[in-house]
Amino acid sequence: MLMKSNKILCLFIAIASIPVIASAQNDERALLNMARKGDLEAMYELGFSCLKKGGENNEKSAYYWFLRSAEKEYAPAEAMVTYLSRNGIGTSKDLYNAWQWGQKAAGAGDGLAAWVLAQVCSDRNFDQTVIFDYVGRSFERDYPFAKLLYAKNYAEGNPSLGITQDEKKSVQLLKDLHEFGLPEASALLGSRFIQNPSQAFDYLRVAADAGIPQSLALIGGMYYHGEGVGKNEVEAFKFFGKVAEKNDPVGIEALADCYRTGAGTGVFQERAFNLYSKLEGTSSKVDYILGCYFNEGISTAKDTRKALELFEKAASRGDVYSQAALGIAYYDGVSPVETKDFDKAYSYLKTTLLNKDLGKLPEDMAAKVYEKAARCARFGRGGAVKSKEESDKLQEKADALAELAQSKSVPFASVGLLSFDEIVNRCSLSWSSEEYANILDKVTFDYPKDYLEKGLEAIPEVAPTPVVEEIPAQVAPVAPVPESQPKPAVEKPAKAKSGRLAFVLEAVPYGFGPTSVVSSRDGNTYWLKGTVMEFSATLGWMGNSGFFIGGGAAYDSYSGGRMSVVQGFVDARYFVSAAKKGSFLLGGRAGVGFGSPEFGFGMSASGMMGYRISLGGNTALCLGLKAGLNTFSGSNNSMGTIVAPVLGISL
Repeated sequence: MLMKSNKILCLFIAIASIPVIASAQNDERALLNMARKGDLEAMYELGFSCLKKGGENNEKSAYYWFLRSAEKEYAPAEAMVTYLSRNGIGTSKDLYNAWQWGQKAAGAGDGLAAWVLAQVCSDRNFDQTVIFDYVGRSFERDYPFAKLLYAKNYAEGNPSLGITQDEKKSVQLLKDLHEFGLPEASALLGSRFIQNPSQAFDYLRVAADAGIPQSLALIGGMYYHGEGVGKNEVEAFKFFGKVAEKNDPVGIEALADCYRTGAGTGVFQERAFNLYSKLEGTSSKVDYILGCYFNEGISTAKDTRKALELFEKAASRGDVYSQAALGIAYYDGVSPVETKDFDKAYSYLKTTLLNKDLGKLPEDMAAKVYEKAARCARFGRGGAVKSKEESDKLQEKADALAELAQSKSVPFASVGLLSFDEIVNRCSLSWSSEEYANILDKVTFDYPKDYLEKGLEAIPEVAPTPVVEEIPAQVAPVAPVPESQPKPAVEKPAKAKSGRLAFVLEAVPYGFGPTSVVSSRDGNTYWLKGTVMEFSATLGWMGNSGFFIGGGAAYDSYSGGRMSVVQGFVDARYFVSAAKKGSFLLGGRAGVGFGSPEFGFGMSASGMMGYRISLGGNTALCLGLKAGLNTFSGSNNSMGTIVAPVLGISL
């Protein structure tokens, strides 16, 4: 009967969803028709629709529609072409294309375009001041991540960019971003104000709803412990479940605690055991609980060896439960140990009594610890000093605790959920957290586009630096920039438009150079199997697109100086991919020169592949391999570098 009801329900849901699906398809058809008729906004929206679907074909369609709209000077579409070109989405990765479209969109007032231009400058290892000029333009357009980066710089101070530390400005920017709806800002604010949980809760709830793991865990802890909100174990269980789904260790442990104790749910020991097993070795608490499962054979086969291993590991890390359990076990000779050992028993019992967490033990377990320690003192067992007075004191404490104990505790039942302080310590965020280390790598398409309403003509070429709105006395506003302030350097990024002159010095310290020589004395052909050394200097043009072309001179010495060649050459190279610290390169060289003593004039050709490592500014180290051939005075007279390492520096 139940199966029949479920089938009817599924059929009802399927039928009910047909109008929704049909409506969505009709909307997309309408959008497609408008786009085909030349509606720029429709092209832009259709591009986003394709991008959200994902997949290579949809991404290509997205780029197509964005490009069509961009070609009609629709600035938001120009910004999206900039983003897609920079990241190679729907098209090949092309930093030059991204640069061209980004300049147009940023000039129209688009914050995303200015932000991606800052990313492109970073990709090409431009100076930090140039990068931050574009961040500043994005900031002026209220682009969220640009404001977040400014908040970070205000919080830490950045003298190289002329930004002094100002905590109030940093906090105000974060609050602005929280109001705007940027979850990264909400998460950071919640962590900053966590010592006042009622204030932090609203910030963290916004970040948790956006799925940020640390905020999910903190909200779960707040509900469980009643910090900043009413205690609600059911809500806590829901949030711990959400963060555990993200494979977050704190969420997994907290969810396992809920299943073990029944907090917010029923007791499900098998589920708890499976979750704890994922975290073995991550904390002394987890190892102790797993040890109890194996020692008692709960939800798994009984395994006292494994239990002992886990207890000892947890005890060595200061876990009071494991220390107490081992002290009692070694004294009585019970599981997980095989025989009595008073020396080990007293060592663990003494450590337990000195542990700052002794008060966490349940009364019956603590009573046993005091009782066993009292016997060690009475009879001088395990190295304890024999003392009736000390024994009586310990036994008196044991009796008092035994009276307080309501009943014998179930193994590990008294080990509670992660404390609120533990969750805070493991989940709080700061500017040094990984999430805020590379803000420039982040991107969002949800940002203000007020310039569209104002009209492009009304947008100044460079907008004035924004003023953070004045707030109550505890937070000072950002000072406005005087109108007379000169335009940022980014307005005329001369070095960034097309390229720059570059000088390259290279050396081949060692290569294999087989050489055939026709002697002028006897007309015979001789092979000289030796080494080759080469030194060269090149002056050329380094383009922003990654292409380098230039000319220079080289000196080659073959077979330990028995032959030498001086030549001029043309050099061309292309940097295949740009990373923050370097680029892969392919290149070729062709030249003419003079060889002595046998060869006369001739021609040369060589190819090279390698990696260019940025050393800061325009200076870079080049490492690579080359293969080449020189031919002089006839087809039989040649010398070649079969494979040789290349070491160079470019300026």
